[in-house]
Amino acid sequence: MTTTKTPKPERPRIIGSMDATIAAKQSNGSRESWEDGPPLHFDDNAPPTETSKTEPPAPVGYSFARACNAPLSSPYIVKGIVAPGSVTIFFGDSGALKSFVATDLAGHVAASLDWHGRRVNGGGVLVVLGEGQGGYAKRLRAWAQAKAVAPESVKLYVYPRPVDLNAGPSALEVAIAEAEAALGCKVILDVVDTYSTNLGDADEQSNSDAARVLGNGRIAAGPSRATAFIHHVGHSDGDRERGAYQLRANAEFRFVIKRDGNTITMTNKRAKDEQEIAPMQFTFRTVDLGIDSDGDPITSLVIDAAHGLPVPTAKAPARKRLRPNQKLALDAVEVSINLHGRHPGVKSMYFLGKGVTIFEARAEFDRIAAHIESRHRSTRFSEAISGLKATGVIDGLDEWLWVKP
Repeated sequence: MTTTKTPKPERPRIIGSMDATIAAKQSNGSRESWEDGPPLHFDDNAPPTETSKTEPPAPVGYSFARACNAPLSSPYIVKGIVAPGSVTIFFGDSGALKSFVATDLAGHVAASLDWHGRRVNGGGVLVVLGEGQGGYAKRLRAWAQAKAVAPESVKLYVYPRPVDLNAGPSALEVAIAEAEAALGCKVILDVVDTYSTNLGDADEQSNSDAARVLGNGRIAAGPSRATAFIHHVGHSDGDRERGAYQLRANAEFRFVIKRDGNTITMTNKRAKDEQEIAPMQFTFRTVDLGIDSDGDPITSLVIDAAHGLPVPTAKAPARKRLRPNQKLALDAVEVSINLHGRHPGVKSMYFLGKGVTIFEARAEFDRIAAHIESRHRSTRFSEAISGLKATGVIDGLDEWLWVKP
């Protein structure tokens, strides 16, 4: 029987100088050949391939040990009031002169001057005006004259148009870049006057819109700048900002500004991860700037410390003395009022603000106190509400609850 030998297929041609390499390996007894895998194609004209070495990203976190060994001092711009990477809200009623207080603070930061007994790490300041553009230049001129400060030494820049923080961070980023180019230094504080005029088409009452607006402000400012918003008080409560609860919850520092005659009092309502500072008191005076083309006097107001130093407080804020479950219950009532608040009706006409039913507050408590076992949650809520009423933090009638002014 004749056996037909299958011819070995012809070895494919390998392009370029690698022929010599393969031949050398075969002559040295190497078994490497084209039969060990698919045909190889090398091209002497192809650029050499470099293996890219991707560097691992820099860590953004920190260890427990590093946290325990970190310096105890926190960075600040105005100690206890404004800090890098933070949001501060100054709010008050119309006529409380809150914008003048904020301008005074901004001027001290821009001139690297301590602010009425509070230490300052100065730098560039951007003031974004959503309103009051017409008279702001006079306000700055009066401040420089009253404080005897050379205008060229004050690193403050005014951006006389609103920025739409609901649409994104880009408008504020543009304003910051313009300010830094004009001042020739880094901006460390953005003052947005007012919050409501820089919302774009956002709903002031919406928690999600408020979170987005503040988030975009943080993105634009970055970790090395602070943002301060000037805002109005709520319609029925002079101790809270108007609008969404998230505005209060997301800010690191909150200050309510009130005026009684010639005395202005600024009270710290929140200092996240910091000790709340004592109330500060100011007064104000008129500064003559000259006369206009018609011969009429031109004046403006400036802020002065009432006594030169912060006023000591007689007692700690009531919220500091609350038990953990009482704080949760108070949060639940406040959130519920923000979401569902309305006047309780004819049974309590003496109360002019907004309230919620105890059932609405309990539903919110169930959400934010989910760590408490469900079988104990109702009892803990009832005990907390009773404690809040006993301490005078909240009040109620029948099934209605509200927070006392």
